[in-house]
Parts: sequence; structure tokens; C-alpha cells
Amino acid sequence: MGPYVHLRLTERWLVAAGFDEDVAQEIARCDVRYDMEHPGSLGLTNSTRHLGPSARLWAHTHLRRAKRTGSPCELGRALHCIQDAESHGLFGLSHIRHRLGLLRRDPDDWEAAPDPLKRRVERATGRFARSYAEATPHAVRQP
Repeated sequence: MGPYVHLRLTERWLVAAGFDEDVAQEIARCDVRYDMEHPGSLGLTNSTRHLGPSARLWAHTHLRRAKRTGSPCELGRALHCIQDAESHGLFGLSHIRHRLGLLRRDPDDWEAAPDPLKRRVERATGRFARSYAEATPHAVRQP
């Protein structure tokens, strides 16, 4: 979804969900940094973190780790994967269709995304954030 979603909207959604602003910023920075840590263009393993059902598996792996360790950064990684899984479509077909000229809209263009897709991305972000907050309430608020 690009930096606007992974950084700006993620931070906004987390603050609205009750996360401390500093914690929300840290989570959002880790979310947006995930593309640099695991560029999808650098091989199959990295692309599985951004596309289709495997991105969902990575999202849940990172979420479990975040809840176990209380790591805001792991939550950011989980959010990146689930946001990409929602936005890139089943098996990453949105990107494939775009590259073949069958889909005019770039799957990472938030402004051009249909409203139902935007709602799915926001809801998925909220579900993961709530799950993390319930498991690690101390990690959501700054002392």
C-alpha cells in the first residue's frame, strides 16, 4: 500500500484505537520499513511476505511474536503483512494483473483504491492492533 498507508494511516489508526502517540509512531515506522527489510523484488522468500495467503501467514507469525515479546516493531511487521495481503489480492493477482495491463489501478495506490478495499485494510489493521493491545496492555501506553 505504500508509505501513506504503512506510515501515516497506520499511525493515525493506532492513535485513534488508544495507542500512545510515541508507540504508534514506532509501530508505523517498523511497518513502513518492512519493505526495505524484505524487498519483494529480491526473491521468492521476500515476496511471500507481501503477497497472498503466505503474507497472511507471515502476519500471524509476526503478531504472535509481538504478543509474546511485547515488541511494537513486531506489530508493525505484522501490520505490514496483513495490509499487503488485503490490498494485493488473492495470490498477489492485483500486481500481476497490473503488470499485464489488465488492471489500470496500481494496487499500491491508496487514493485510487475502491472504498471496500480501504475498509478491509483499516479493519484488518484494527483487528491486529486490538489483539496486540489485549495481550500486551503495558506496551500500548507510555509510562
